[in-house]
Amino acid sequence: MAAALITLQPLRKQLHEMRLQTQFMTGGDEPTVDAYQAWSDGSEGLASGSAEVFVRIVNWNRKSLFIERLEADLSADEHQLQPNYFSVRNSGAKQKYEGEELDKRLLSRTPIVFRKPLYLYGWEDRSAGPNAIHLNFWLHTDIATVTEREVKIRVIGFHINEEPGTFQREPIIRLRSKN
Repeated sequence: MAAALITLQPLRKQLHEMRLQTQFMTGGDEPTVDAYQAWSDGSEGLASGSAEVFVRIVNWNRKSLFIERLEADLSADEHQLQPNYFSVRNSGAKQKYEGEELDKRLLSRTPIVFRKPLYLYGWEDRSAGPNAIHLNFWLHTDIATVTEREVKIRVIGFHINEEPGTFQREPIIRLRSKN
């Protein structure tokens, strides 16, 4: 009896891990959103000290995902995120939007709102990599006034057949000076 009780906890843990693995294999995992920040050295034609922010959205789910808007929790005296470019990779095909093409896709730049939500296919072909969106923004700020702090980048969207705004993720970047 004691041996059975001792093995019960490891068996429960193994069952939990099997459920997670099954969820992933059947396309039930949630999309992930990653964000990070790097500083400009001035070579891009921007003032040295502008922060470059990268956001990557990977759809691990079998359902398609629509991205409606992006926001940042910056104070009124700070500049907002300014879109630089974004690229969408669906079923291996990659499309990049920048310049005028980017402007045509945006309804608003602060916060960033897309005219039509960015469409990211569900991950149905498990022999290929998942579909992803890569977004690149500039945060124009004065390097001398930046103190290290966290900034939430809010990504808002929805899965197909769901209500708008039901998908929300808030990755955090650590805004800091490059020194």
